[in-house]
This record gives sequence, structure tokens and C-alpha cells, in this order.
Amino acid sequence: MNFRTVLPGFSGGMRLVVIDDEAAAEIGVKPLDRVVVKKNGRETVAIVTVAKQLPRNVVALYDEVAAVLGAREGDEVFIEPAEPPRSLKYIRERL
Repeated sequence: MNFRTVLPGFSGGMRLVVIDDEAAAEIGVKPLDRVVVKKNGRETVAIVTVAKQLPRNVVALYDEVAAVLGAREGDEVFIEPAEPPRSLKYIRERL
């Protein structure tokens, strides 16, 4: 799904994105899921947080994500769910 970027200037020490709760449900992710964020051939994996006050087509990128993508305010990015980490499979097998 395509989103327009907003850069609030937040830095959390990890790659985070904030999207509208309805848009998150539409692409099939929930808080703390991982997503792939793509822009002009660059991509990164980020952790999802959700908000009710954002427009559906807007994503807030933390500084770490924006730096990797070279994103600016108002750019368009594509977001899709990421595959779960392989380690999760092994942890579940051990339980």
C-alpha cells in the first residue's frame, strides 16, 4: 500500500513507523509487527506502531527509517508486511 511520508523528527534508537490503525488492519499488520518500507529501490524493515489521529494514507517515519530510505516530507513510500524472523519459528518449536 502506498503512503505519503511525514517526518516528525522522532528518534527511538530503532526503526519505527507510525500508521493509522485502519490502514494497518487493511495491510494486515498490528502493533509491533514488522513491515518492509520501500522507496526508489531502497528498503528497510521497521516495527509498526499505530495511531488513530493520522490520515489513512500517511505514515510517520522515525529518523532512523527516513535516513535509510533518504525520505523527505511528502515522499511516497510503499509498505507491506514483512516475513516473521526465522528465529521465531525455532522459539515456537522449542515451546
